[in-house]
Amino acid sequence: MKVGIILVLVVMSILTPSLSYGAVTDTEFGTRFIPSMIVQDREGMMQVFTKQGGTLLPEKINGLTVTSLDSSILRILTVKNSESGFTTEITLKGIKAGDTKLFLAAPGFTSLELPVTVYGNVLTQEQLLIKVVPDTFSSDGPFRGLVSVQLTDGDGFPVRASEDVNVLLSVANSKILEIFQKNIVIKKGEYFTGTHFTIRDSGSTGKTTIYATGQGMEAKSYDITVDKQEEDLEIKLYLLQERINTFTQGGSVGHIIVLLQKDSDSNTRTSSNSNDGEPVVADKDITVKYKVTNDIFTNGNISPNAILGESVGTMTIKKGSYWAHDTFTLLGGQSGEYLVTITSGDPLTLDTLTVEATFYDQNVPNAPSNDGDRFVKFEGLPIFTTGNKELIGILHLEDETGFPINADKNLEITIDSSDNEFLSIDPVFLQLGSGTALVFAQVGHSIPDGIDSDEFEINPVVEVEDESATTTEVEIFGPDEESHKLVAEPLIEKILANSEFPIVVYLTDDGEVTKFSKNSNLFVSPSEIFDIETKPVVSGEDLIMIDAFATDQGSETLVFSVNYLEDAKVTLESLLLKPANIVIEHSDTIFTGTNDVFSIQLLNSQGLPVFATEDVEINFVVNDESLLQIPATATIKKGDYFTLFDAGPKAAGTTVITALSEGFPISSTTVQLKSLTPILELDTPKLVENGEVFTAKIAAKQDQIPLPGMKVKWQVEGGILQMADKKTGSTGEAVASIMSTSDKQIKIHAIVSGSYYSPSEISNTVRVNATSEFLAFAEEETEFTKLEIGGIDPVIIIVPIMIVLMGYMLMKKGVIKIKNTPAAPNPVQIQEV
Repeated sequence: MKVGIILVLVVMSILTPSLSYGAVTDTEFGTRFIPSMIVQDREGMMQVFTKQGGTLLPEKINGLTVTSLDSSILRILTVKNSESGFTTEITLKGIKAGDTKLFLAAPGFTSLELPVTVYGNVLTQEQLLIKVVPDTFSSDGPFRGLVSVQLTDGDGFPVRASEDVNVLLSVANSKILEIFQKNIVIKKGEYFTGTHFTIRDSGSTGKTTIYATGQGMEAKSYDITVDKQEEDLEIKLYLLQERINTFTQGGSVGHIIVLLQKDSDSNTRTSSNSNDGEPVVADKDITVKYKVTNDIFTNGNISPNAILGESVGTMTIKKGSYWAHDTFTLLGGQSGEYLVTITSGDPLTLDTLTVEATFYDQNVPNAPSNDGDRFVKFEGLPIFTTGNKELIGILHLEDETGFPINADKNLEITIDSSDNEFLSIDPVFLQLGSGTALVFAQVGHSIPDGIDSDEFEINPVVEVEDESATTTEVEIFGPDEESHKLVAEPLIEKILANSEFPIVVYLTDDGEVTKFSKNSNLFVSPSEIFDIETKPVVSGEDLIMIDAFATDQGSETLVFSVNYLEDAKVTLESLLLKPANIVIEHSDTIFTGTNDVFSIQLLNSQGLPVFATEDVEINFVVNDESLLQIPATATIKKGDYFTLFDAGPKAAGTTVITALSEGFPISSTTVQLKSLTPILELDTPKLVENGEVFTAKIAAKQDQIPLPGMKVKWQVEGGILQMADKKTGSTGEAVASIMSTSDKQIKIHAIVSGSYYSPSEISNTVRVNATSEFLAFAEEETEFTKLEIGGIDPVIIIVPIMIVLMGYMLMKKGVIKIKNTPAAPNPVQIQEV
């Protein structure tokens, strides 16, 4: 019973078609675009092949399906197998510039999602680029900006206009800004133009957009923001005098001054000179109403026609300013208190101050007079660094007791400050009989280094006998020079070599554009690529535009310097419109016996495809001509950006191809050529016994990768080939079972070939142990164990039986006939499968 089971198992194993075992492969899609960059309105090709572990395998892909995510960008025209047989060629056409994806699927492969970019055609004017400097404004200025419009291809590379290009500029919200010139022209042969715009006085703030539109081109836009003042604002009332002398019969004058300020959260004020709150430049006109009343006639009877010394009026804080001023008249010869009240709707305001009206009566003993020493007093306001002429206070006279007096003669008074360059105060003229005069000064744009803004001194200077002055401290508000940052940037996005272009230089303070506070000079570091003019900087300028010229292609960092500021650095890059480089492209691996398609492509200085403006002839030099054969020259025709040619590999190895063309830098590529002859390994025992059955195993590889499906032809001399694999399995291996019949040696020879591989051969010799006889119950060798059933080798029994059975079945079917043939003299034991 046991012997029967074993016989059945042996028969089943003999009837199994292969002795090799399987394994899972990890093949994947490999792809190559020809040329590597697809351009709109042009056709290209994609090769799809099999890869394993990064190595190309010459295996045909069956049932390949390729689809495009967006056929409006990239369209698939055809899918077919190449002449070499193991690559699939997909013809593609770029429809328009953009990014899309290709999806690849085939039985036995993991699907592939392949990103693809279609590049623009530089022979066409595709789009406009727009740039704005600056693009963020404060409601208190600066109020001017620059806008440029540039002509580019679909990839954003600058191109010169083949004819005049009309561009229309428009703004989404015309209440915020006004464009100086809405219709601009990019002249034939040029590639950009520009104009300027201003922020309107309407007071409108927020975000708006400038649009640039050209015929047949997609509109482009740029956002601009005008920031609204976020602080809570208030209007403060300043009278600057506690007492006013009303001795003059015609009546004295009082000054009403209001300032727009940040809310100080102060509900009480101890004096009319309390400088609490930073001034704020108004982003719109603000109307302030005032009313003046007094208590002079509250207890007396007055006639209906009496002059009461009361008045009402309005003042306006203009957009771009922070103060307003008006006067009121006090009754001559009358003492009492005058109450001044201001109101405003936006911001909501109610503020009140009083001033005392007084005079001296010469008939009263010890009454004040103009006969003693007189002092010039300055009463100041908070000062904001606007760069404009501003009202900074009033000047008045008083005696040694502090009593206000009027001038008994005309006085010219000079007023100095701690820094006359930053705050230049106008001379003040005080006329005979007048008690006060307004003081104005030209203020700088920022607070210079070293100035104490909390205790800035103002000192009137009087060169008149019996007149003297006292120093007053005021508070200065505004940006510090220490916080200024110098910025330089080109006004256009892309710069072409051998062309002029503008550079804008400006200042920022905490990220917002501000004006230059001093006269100075602008210097630029030397450059081998860019010629840039130098020019003086004038105090009060906001945007300084300087001319530059790119003499060559390249990139360089330039340093811009203004005397009192930290240097600004900017990196400029100029681009060549014509082709800048030639690139050779080919398969990563080329097999001998199979031609490969080479492409040579033109690229611009940014590495993008560019079309030839004239025929470009290219010469090739192969480092080792014994390995590869290619044409000596190739030509990229005018209007094309690439050309193709075939390369014929001769032998395995590595060589270098060099491409040379007039006006282009040298271009080289390394080519790797591999043979399609499989590498074989034959594994057999070294020593067997006469009549012993053993196995031989052959392995076929390419770059250490197993080669499945290869045909194997076995030849045995000195033994009987009992059974064998005719093809390598998925592991690249094939196995044969051989019975020794010689008492000396067995020669085993295998020939391996495939559809794309050249035949390869390998042989081994196995020695036979001649000192012993064949015994059914021979001891087992460590390397090979014979299968025995009841002490008998089953192969000796089964193989003849199987041959007889198969012969009998074939005879029954009439397939073969048995003929008696004479035996061959001295037969040689050689078998082939």
